[in-house]
Amino acid sequence: MPSVLGLRTKTLIALACIDRFLITNDRAIFRGLSTPMRAKYTILLSIVFWPIFYSHIAMMTTIIAGQLGVFGYLTYRNMRKRYNCVQPILPNVATTNISIRRRDPELLIIVITEICVYIITFSIYLQIELFIRSIALLLSSLLFITFAAPIYIYLVASKTFRRDFKHLIVNFFRKLTKQTVIQIAPRVTNHTLAQVPRF
Repeated sequence: MPSVLGLRTKTLIALACIDRFLITNDRAIFRGLSTPMRAKYTILLSIVFWPIFYSHIAMMTTIIAGQLGVFGYLTYRNMRKRYNCVQPILPNVATTNISIRRRDPELLIIVITEICVYIITFSIYLQIELFIRSIALLLSSLLFITFAAPIYIYLVASKTFRRDFKHLIVNFFRKLTKQTVIQIAPRVTNHTLAQVPRF
């Protein structure tokens, strides 16, 4: 998932660069290619493309080596049970049973060898992955710098962006700390001369 999000972000940055190139081109044909509708479709296509492209990883990484060992042992146990069972010998089926019984050990050897090769290669893969994880902190920090750097670059390089960013923060802070002022209107009473108290 992080790789999908990272590739999606890089793709959007690349599309933004292509859009800037098309807008600033001298030829009207290239400038005509940059339209808001095409930009929306291209962004939606890039958002949908990467999860579909990486969907095979979810299927390939769910096989656990322990499952292979368990099912290999169950296959071996079933074959032992078949050999220990007393089966009736019929004249028509005898040759077929003999040929099937000869193929069973070969199939078992193939399956067990496949399991052993898979477990050995998967163990080597796990060791390499543990080594790679030891430097994962450095790699992740570099990735975070890559994705967090643009706002600092914009703040340092663009005076207009700094001003707009400052206005955005100030307006947000004012909306956040805004208190409703209750206005009390003065009460007006109509007194006649007869109602005015005399001292």
